[in-house]
Amino acid sequence: MNFIPLYDKVVIKIDEPRSQTASGLFLPDGSQDPHILATVQAVGHGFSEGGNWVTLKTQVGDRVLVIRGNYREITIDGSKYQLLQEKDILGIL
Repeated sequence: MNFIPLYDKVVIKIDEPRSQTASGLFLPDGSQDPHILATVQAVGHGFSEGGNWVTLKTQVGDRVLVIRGNYREITIDGSKYQLLQEKDILGIL
């Protein structure tokens, strides 16, 4: 992917949700967890706050936890990704 987000933006790729349990039962869409796992694909360079430059904590390759739907869907080179601010990431695994 040849894309560098600006400022405090982070590009992630959401892991495929499990639609089937280990025992073989299929899960309906509404039963999925509101928190989802993703992998960081690209990170902005940071932002200025009170005259100081703040760098982002996330790095490419980090596995992160985000809230489902708390991002913008984008398409880059025919692949779907999600764009959000670093502050919207719940944590790094």
